[in-house]
Amino acid sequence: MEAAEILKHVRDREHYDADKTRDLAFDVLIALSARSIGATLVTCNEADVRAIGRHLTFDAVFWH
Repeated sequence: MEAAEILKHVRDREHYDADKTRDLAFDVLIALSARSIGATLVTCNEADVRAIGRHLTFDAVFWH
């Protein structure tokens, strides 16, 4: 249920449409998985991961 709640909060705050929210679902699951094992998420997708990070605490590093 946590992933659905995070998606709802991100969708409402960022005003994402249904297509963007569906794409973001995988990023939320990856962030939750990384957090659950104490890993740092490494990604190029800075904007979406920062949006998720406003609702979920996890470590992330951005690869540019």
